[in-house]
Formats: sequence, C-alpha cells, structure tokens
Amino acid sequence: MHPKSGPRPTDSHAERRIYEALAREGALPEGVVGWHSLAFTVNNREHEIDFLLAHPERGFIAIEAKGGQIKLEDGFWLQNGQRMKAPPTKQAIDAAHALARYLREAHHLEPPRFTYAVWFPDMSKPPLPSGDAKGR
Repeated sequence: MHPKSGPRPTDSHAERRIYEALAREGALPEGVVGWHSLAFTVNNREHEIDFLLAHPERGFIAIEAKGGQIKLEDGFWLQNGQRMKAPPTKQAIDAAHALARYLREAHHLEPPRFTYAVWFPDMSKPPLPSGDAKGR
C-alpha cells in the first residue's frame, strides 16, 4: 500500500481501518498495488479516489470508503441517519471514470479495464436489501 508510511492524513476512521486491512502482509493478491487517497486533476477538476487497487494485467478498482451506519432508505443513502450529498456508488463510479479519462488525456494511455466498489468497514451486515444499490 502507498504511502508505505501509513494512511494519508484523514479525519475518516473508515479510511484508516481500510488502509490497515489492505496494508497487512498478504492482504493483496500477488501483483496488486494499492494507493490511499489518490488525487488527480482532469479538465481543471480535482478528483480523489479513497483507495485504488491496480494490477498490470487485470486493471484497477476504485474503492469509496464510508464509515458509520449506512442505510439505503426510500432510494436515499443515509450515513448515521443523515442523507449523503451523493450516493457512494456514484462517487466510486465517477472516480473510476475520471481516472480512466486522466490516463487517456494526460498520459495518452488507453485505460485498462476497471470497476468500482464501496466499502463500509463499520457495518456488520449489508446496508441494502437484495435489490438495486443505485439510490439517489
């Protein structure tokens, strides 16, 4: 995991917990490299990926970290009972696509395959029924 010295400064206990989990010896598969709080700019707009895991042949996954009690209720995502500004799934999707644009536009690289995920380290069970996770 990068930075190797520990997680970047953050107020998010969720990000610190996830960093510790990913930085453990053997936590990541062979060849996978991870970054915490990867920041980049595309078209004069700043983006940040909470966690990026990349493999040279398989591509990358952008992970959005959300701590506290998470719930999807009536189509709205709630964090500790408060409506989130944006669904965490949308944050992860947007970050992954922004990184692909960054690789294409700033470095003239064809972006690898990629996907996204949301990690809720404080939850003991999924915040969703078995339905759609898009929400508003």
